[in-house]
Amino acid sequence: MKHLIWIALLLSTACGGPTGPSVEDLTKAKEEARGFRPWADFEAALPATLGEAKKDGDSWSWAAKDGDKCKILTVTKMGDNVGNSAIADGPCP
Repeated sequence: MKHLIWIALLLSTACGGPTGPSVEDLTKAKEEARGFRPWADFEAALPATLGEAKKDGDSWSWAAKDGDKCKILTVTKMGDNVGNSAIADGPCP
């Protein structure tokens, strides 16, 4: 539970505004969503701070504008834990 509170406080300091999350928001979320941490810590916190995720099975992703391109944060679930988190260039929604 303490992780969830810390994550919410950390990410709320860099809100991406009404247009969506910023690249900084995605970077901070990735740092916290490290592998093998409890998925329950992130299941509510990430959508609350980054907006609704694009879900594809056990993979959740968010996009942030980076100039004319987008950065995509992908967080995967492995059992009851975070499996992996990564940021890559990708298509803008």
